[in-house]
Amino acid sequence: MKLTYKLLLLLSITSASYSVAQDSTDYFRNAVIRKPNDAHLLNRLSFEFSGINQDSCFYFASKAYQSAVNNHDTFELASALANIGSSKVNIGQPDLVLKYYTEALKLFSNIGAYFEISRVHNRLGLFYAAMPDNEMAIYHYKLALEVQRKNGISQKIEHLHNNLASSYLNSAQYDKSLVYLDSALIGYKKHNDIRGISYVLANKSFIILKKGDFVNSKNLLDQAMLLIRKNDDNSKWIAAYKLYAVYYIDKGNLPLARAYLDSIHILSKSLKMIEITNDNNRMYYSMYKRFGMPDSALFYFEKFQDVNDSIKNNENLRRLSEARALFEIEINEQKIINLNHENELIRYKVSSQKVWIWVLSIVLFIMAGLFLTILWLRNDRFQAQKKLVEKSLEQISSNVPIITSQDFEVSEEPEDEDTKYLNSNLTDEQKEEITKSIINLFEIDKIYLNPECSISMLEDRIGTNKTYISQVINEKFENNFKTILKKYRIKEATILLSDPKNHHLSIEGISLMVGFKSKSVFNSAFKSIVGVTPSFFQKENEMPML
Repeated sequence: MKLTYKLLLLLSITSASYSVAQDSTDYFRNAVIRKPNDAHLLNRLSFEFSGINQDSCFYFASKAYQSAVNNHDTFELASALANIGSSKVNIGQPDLVLKYYTEALKLFSNIGAYFEISRVHNRLGLFYAAMPDNEMAIYHYKLALEVQRKNGISQKIEHLHNNLASSYLNSAQYDKSLVYLDSALIGYKKHNDIRGISYVLANKSFIILKKGDFVNSKNLLDQAMLLIRKNDDNSKWIAAYKLYAVYYIDKGNLPLARAYLDSIHILSKSLKMIEITNDNNRMYYSMYKRFGMPDSALFYFEKFQDVNDSIKNNENLRRLSEARALFEIEINEQKIINLNHENELIRYKVSSQKVWIWVLSIVLFIMAGLFLTILWLRNDRFQAQKKLVEKSLEQISSNVPIITSQDFEVSEEPEDEDTKYLNSNLTDEQKEEITKSIINLFEIDKIYLNPECSISMLEDRIGTNKTYISQVINEKFENNFKTILKKYRIKEATILLSDPKNHHLSIEGISLMVGFKSKSVFNSAFKSIVGVTPSFFQKENEMPML
């Protein structure tokens, strides 16, 4: 059913475009006869032929291009490029289509022609929808809507909503499709566009049918059929009959489904529409298969295959013949277009070359300045870090203890933080004894290398309580236990890192050796005390082993 609907959708779009084009093509052709060098009229005539006669579309777009170049008319030049792109849509040259559309977008952007930018994005959407690439089609339709929204434009917006709805429908996103169909219907009713209204109603009928609402689907289809009868459009008749056939097949009504397929068969035969006739064979096959009639289904399947092969062969021969006929025309026309296009681009480049040179020079100057500044700052930081490493190495070589007996001196004016020990019973002699024990444990026994080292461990080793130990550490060393422990461990780490014999050891291994349980805690502690990371410190002290 999905393939049937896609063909229906394509027929609807084609028939609508063809009908509108026929109404206006004669008018613009006569206008061009009166004014053969008017780029605007040539572009309008080229646009009318797009999707109907690719050769005519290309021919008039090329003449419009020449006229626009001669008159330095950027707007018509961009329009001509867009029309040339449209002339390449159905001849298997997608790269050329995208190239011309992209160049047209650039020129329209330069002059702020926002509605034309929206139209080119809509053409790109139609191009991708025919491939089919619904995702890219939706992307460009939405870009077209966004351009109009940002710039306060609402021209022909119902067509954009309709195209978006079609792409969402083809990708089976029915709820989103209904939203845009409703928006398109409002616009078509506002402009009394009977073709557009009938198209929207038919599509809504199909979606509602897929949702299983047979009654509302039939009502919408009947409304669409009434409008189609007013316009007497054969392609729309066929499209509506297809929907009726789909409806009655899903409804399980074989006689009515077969009646509508028979009507399509008669109409397509009389109009010599071979592709429609063959697609109808496929629908006959699907219908008889659905109703459990294998012999009839097989008959129409074989007819479909035979005609399909014939169509493909004829299509290949037709394309080959067209390609040969177009080759000579295009080779000459393309030379003219490319030459004029190159001349125009050269004029644009020359006019802006000095500005770009100045801009590039300024940008390069700023970038060079920033680069040099970054290098200077990095070097300055590097030198500062090296000095920190050298300072650490000097402290290592001097072998000055972190806590010494000089720390025993008591300030004449005790700081406020010592007031909490005013009621302590600890005598000066006891303080001296505890202090020496602490120094011995850290300097000689290196108790700090034990990962489980704590003030409780000092309590056990010294034979006194935690409170007295904390008091001595605070008063004598003017620090707390955790800070002293961290300093001793980091000092031991700097000794290990600066020794060439240990360069094979990892940072994590050294952190464990000096008593840290976590590499991250070690890195943080090392940076806070030494001023650089352990890895930088190690790298600065690396020496080749002898």
